[in-house]
Amino acid sequence: MIKELLTFPPATTLHDKSKEVKTFGVRLAALIGDMWDTLDESRKVKDTLGLSAPQIGKNQRVVIIFILGERKTLVNPIIRKRSGLRWSSEECLSLPGQRYMVRRSKRVKVSAFDGNGKRVKFSAADLEAAVIEHEIDHLNGILLTEREKIRE
Repeated sequence: MIKELLTFPPATTLHDKSKEVKTFGVRLAALIGDMWDTLDESRKVKDTLGLSAPQIGKNQRVVIIFILGERKTLVNPIIRKRSGLRWSSEECLSLPGQRYMVRRSKRVKVSAFDGNGKRVKFSAADLEAAVIEHEIDHLNGILLTEREKIRE
């Protein structure tokens, strides 16, 4: 089901740190399904690459990304290692009409669970690394407005 996207302001809950997912089951699967429906709807209008659960009002550590034709669901994601720096031009569904240049890692190593509770580990670089960092920022209550940036 397509969910309403929270925007800042007024949604101050976007600054809340999300809670770790402890149970994998029907409720989590429904949340992930709603997130994909919402992201797919957004992609009809713009090239949206990711979404976090807090952006649809759920305070859980779940993100989804769609990049290079691949869908990834990350539950309780952790960046284990970062290397390099690059500037990334970013927009955010929760900050409509705004674009920022922010500093992001060039490469990241990530561990998480997929939607079924299976542990996944992978490396990402450049745009994919930036998208992952952006979405994990949401889980930590951090918006683009709080990153080292140059507003475009």
